[in-house]
Amino acid sequence: DLELIVRVQPGLDGQFVGDVGRIRQIVTNLLGNAVKFTDEGHVLVDVTGERVPAGTKLTISVTDTGIGLAEDKLKVVFEKFSQVDTSSTRRHEGTGLGLAITSRLVEMMGGEIGVDSAEGKGSTFWFTITLPRAEQGGQRITPVDVTGARVLIVDDNAVNRSILSEQMASWMFDSCAAESGAEGLKVLIAAAAYGVPVDCVVLDYQMPGMTGAEMARIVRNTAGLAHTPIIMLTSVDQSLANTTYRDLGIDAQLIKPARSSVLLETLVATIQRHRHSSAAAQPAVGGSLTQAAPARTATSDRAMLQPPPVRARQ
Repeated sequence: DLELIVRVQPGLDGQFVGDVGRIRQIVTNLLGNAVKFTDEGHVLVDVTGERVPAGTKLTISVTDTGIGLAEDKLKVVFEKFSQVDTSSTRRHEGTGLGLAITSRLVEMMGGEIGVDSAEGKGSTFWFTITLPRAEQGGQRITPVDVTGARVLIVDDNAVNRSILSEQMASWMFDSCAAESGAEGLKVLIAAAAYGVPVDCVVLDYQMPGMTGAEMARIVRNTAGLAHTPIIMLTSVDQSLANTTYRDLGIDAQLIKPARSSVLLETLVATIQRHRHSSAAAQPAVGGSLTQAAPARTATSDRAMLQPPPVRARQ
């Protein structure tokens, strides 16, 4: 299985003035190259930036867990018709022309492109470009009535956990991450026992051992946890399983990598709906999820970064 993961630096400006067509082609070419040479694991698109006098200097990298490159190939990989070796060409049906085009496009935009790789250990292709910032509205703010909400992330992929945890912190949520359904259940039970129940679970559907659906079923049949809101993240369209999701009481389903704005809106709506429906029966409870969950063994870490919107120059 191969998973696409996206991370955007929290707080990064969301709109820029630039050539959207060229940028799209560059990212598409790098993604296509990564997927072509990666049989399993993940491909991560990471977008970061720093403000400079001319605007924002963006660094966009595409990291894969594929076959990697030998050291002697790093200097020629962006040349026309370059390939790792002839066996790779036959197996992956490529000539390497896409990387040469990508390099030329980056140069035309006044940027820089490069690669870091080790044979058998994957590759990171990156490029930098400087773009003027576009006028935009104010930064999205988490509503005060859900600030500090306790969110549990359950995902077997460490990179996903890290990105999701980073997003939760930037949105002022109190989050904790677990690497399996079994660990997630321990956190839910411990949090409830300490009187600081989890406000929402962000749950990966496809996990080894206990799947997201299996964990959700256990939650719905466990006293004290049954009404915990659950947002399911899936790598593929699970629309055919909508009946199953309804039976499990899944509050929302998002396809990975989910846009940050969509994930935040879904979290806010789900938590608000749950809190409003239970407000009369149970007063708000204070406390920290991380303090209440000593059973947690997974680290709090990293869907999902989507490339920021780019506005074409008029």
